[in-house]
Amino acid sequence: MLLSRYLDTEPQDIPLIRLDCPVRGGPHAPAVKGQPVHFSVSHSAGLGLLGFAATPVGVDVEEVPRPGTVEEIAAMLHPRETAELAGYEDADRPHAFARAWARKEAYLKGLGTGLARGLSTDYLGTAQVPGADLPGWRIGDADVGDHHRGGRRRTPLTTKGATAVRRGSTQGHRPGGPTDGTSSTDSAPSTGTAGNTSPHLFR
Repeated sequence: MLLSRYLDTEPQDIPLIRLDCPVRGGPHAPAVKGQPVHFSVSHSAGLGLLGFAATPVGVDVEEVPRPGTVEEIAAMLHPRETAELAGYEDADRPHAFARAWARKEAYLKGLGTGLARGLSTDYLGTAQVPGADLPGWRIGDADVGDHHRGGRRRTPLTTKGATAVRRGSTQGHRPGGPTDGTSSTDSAPSTGTAGNTSPHLFR
């Protein structure tokens, strides 16, 4: 329904297609034909997050994982992220991991590659404030807050969310090489509202 409102088109009349994956080829990410509006969808632990923008966009929401999950996956991230996680106190490490993971998934969705690009290729960072400077992209955290799951015995849950929006013109855009988050130059300057995203959270 939200996409319908952005396009001013009845839901059944929206021409949805699947874009080819830039890494592996074949149908991959859903999109509107002609891409007048770009969108991304994510859901986890009973929450959903949607993002809409005039340029490629990715969103992700993640439940903070158990410590054991962090130990299993941390080494698969960018080497700088793995090193950062090792420096956190045990109680803070899962939260830092979830921040990095949500930012990374949002960015990879925005690129259109998903996890086919690999978790260790790009640095998104684990700090509370996004610090990675990725050429041509704006990375931000989405305020998804804490919530509960379950019926009579409600389980408190903590989640992290993130958005990634391509800046400015996207003509001829293809995913580039590895990024370490230290570049200060945008491959495409921001023009008007093209770099803005409209995230929507639903429960």
